[in-house]
Amino acid sequence: TQQSQEYFNTTLSTYTNEWKEQLEFTFDLDDDGVYVEFDRSILLEGDIQARFNVYRLGTAAKVLSTNECRDREG
Repeated sequence: TQQSQEYFNTTLSTYTNEWKEQLEFTFDLDDDGVYVEFDRSILLEGDIQARFNVYRLGTAAKVLSTNECRDREG
């Protein structure tokens, strides 16, 4: 998953940022208060053990609620 994270950080995020800027410029979205946002969460998920460990730490630190963790898993 580390390799996937690096690929996202170095390659995909560059492209999605460029696409976002180009779409906003081409369709003049800023003037209308409309913006472009890509849902990249699926690309950042990693393996289930790592995600559940984050949820465990987040709920223990009271940064995440149990329901927030459930919502993130769909």
